[in-house]
Amino acid sequence: SPKTYSLSFNKGVSNHSAIGLIVAQDQILPIKNTSIQLTYAYRFALKNDFYMSLAISPVYSALSFDNSIIRPHDETDPLWGDLVGWPDDYNAGVYDGMENSSNLDFNFGMYLFNDRFDFGLAIANLAENEYTNIGLYSDIYDEDTIVNTRTKHLFIHSSYDYQLDWAHSLSIVPSILLKSTWVTKPQLDVNLKFIYMDYFWLGSSFRTSDNVVAAMCGINSEKLFLGYSYDISTSSLSAFHSGTHSFTLGLYFNG
Repeated sequence: SPKTYSLSFNKGVSNHSAIGLIVAQDQILPIKNTSIQLTYAYRFALKNDFYMSLAISPVYSALSFDNSIIRPHDETDPLWGDLVGWPDDYNAGVYDGMENSSNLDFNFGMYLFNDRFDFGLAIANLAENEYTNIGLYSDIYDEDTIVNTRTKHLFIHSSYDYQLDWAHSLSIVPSILLKSTWVTKPQLDVNLKFIYMDYFWLGSSFRTSDNVVAAMCGINSEKLFLGYSYDISTSSLSAFHSGTHSFTLGLYFNG
């Protein structure tokens, strides 16, 4: 099953500036991607208690592809036949080698917010840099080499914190997240979260493209944050997996 791990840290360094760090790793079958992202953000005041924050993030990514675990669905496939014996390391259609590549790209983010409302926009992979040494070669296709590049991603999100009961600090937070790339159709997440005393929260999420329904809950104290979610797919993909668990642990440090 696919696995994702991430570790993040952020800290304000002045009344207007903040820094952040994210280290993450995704792995699914032969593909493993490890990334390190540094972020600098600058915040300034606008009218009517609104603030604007702008951020830039260089991102270093290391990608690996393990050919030793790849097997053909059909060994009579002409492409698979071309791979046999090319290069010499290919053995009966199985290349017992590791392909590795890395690159550097940049993300940009904009965040508008006040005490109750927020709106954010981010663009990832601005440079769309190439992963070299990982790809299909012209010797196979008799045409130009097929390259792997990072594709621009667009993220738009917004939420509103509506107080149902000021005395008991009960609030409801609807939010949306719109995701898309330059080559795929948009994907929309619609979320709803209930918060009690800024301590316990319970929520759910619905995603349009895969019809995913997720249940979420968490606890947020002065020193600790705990979160859990479980998603259930209602599309045809549900026959091939039993959902995804996500666990989140956050620590607040003095200062």
